[in-house]
Amino acid sequence: MNQILREGSNLTGMAPRYGIDPKGTNKLAINKSVKMFASIILIFGIAMISMGVYGKITEKPKQIDQQLELRETKQGSKVTLKITSGKPVRLVSYKWNEGESTAIQGNNKLNIEQIITIPQGNNILKITVTDYYGNERDYQKQYIKKSNDSQNPEIMIIQDETDKRKIKITVKDDTQLTYMTYEWDKYREISTNGSSTQNLEIISRGKQEKIVFEKGKKEHTFSLDIPAGNNILAIEAADGEENVETLKKAIKGLLVPEVELSTKNGILNIKATDEIGVSKVEVNVDGAISNTGDTPLNLKEVNTSIEVGKTKHKITVTVINMQGQQKVKEIETGA
Repeated sequence: MNQILREGSNLTGMAPRYGIDPKGTNKLAINKSVKMFASIILIFGIAMISMGVYGKITEKPKQIDQQLELRETKQGSKVTLKITSGKPVRLVSYKWNEGESTAIQGNNKLNIEQIITIPQGNNILKITVTDYYGNERDYQKQYIKKSNDSQNPEIMIIQDETDKRKIKITVKDDTQLTYMTYEWDKYREISTNGSSTQNLEIISRGKQEKIVFEKGKKEHTFSLDIPAGNNILAIEAADGEENVETLKKAIKGLLVPEVELSTKNGILNIKATDEIGVSKVEVNVDGAISNTGDTPLNLKEVNTSIEVGKTKHKITVTVINMQGQQKVKEIETGA
């Protein structure tokens, strides 16, 4: 009996050697291992699902972008390409005939514009547009260039030395001028985001004038009166090969005074204003002239009154500013 008990008591010490754990510590270790393994499987599964969803999201669409549009405009020896797309554009490539391709990086923009020079002869322009997802769209068009003339006309604007109220314009071309247009637009100066740099904003557009030249004309010079205030002169000139040059220039014209006249009870009321300054006011009543004198007033606003009576008079008022520009206004009074 003692021997059996003694042997039985040794079972406790021998148990770990044979995997027997009377205290249950091995069971706890197994549970921890199972939980850890399950966690790893769960995390791996979530990662795989996420990758699958991402793959679905970034998968290349099967449909071609229906909003992709390419417009071309030929002007002389150049073609302007304008590409608009509903999807970001990755790349635009073009080539003439079977020549080497030229790549234009789209940088994932939706609108791209590029000017291309047409080579001499009969040519096919081939264009491929690739969007962000790898979809491609091909275009091609024929262009024929018979002349080697790819030079635009030249436009020059200079101040008239004899009259500051005028400018001289010269247009010329090596081969032949066909037409030119010009117009005066009004602008105002604006600051953007508190910047000290002045930007010009068009506030009104003038009437466009066109000059058509006779065959063989290579140069033309003429003068224009500068309108008062802030102006932008826009000029366009074309040659026989449809090469077109444009020029826009801001030009400040000399300001003229503003004059308001009114009569009441035989009194002529005169109001003269000028941004630079009123220098002199002259009044002519039926040929009798009176004025404010030879000393410049140098006032931005002048208000004055003259008694002319209630009989009939023809009155002419001349206001001259500090730049020598004048405004003339007439009024008749009396019965």
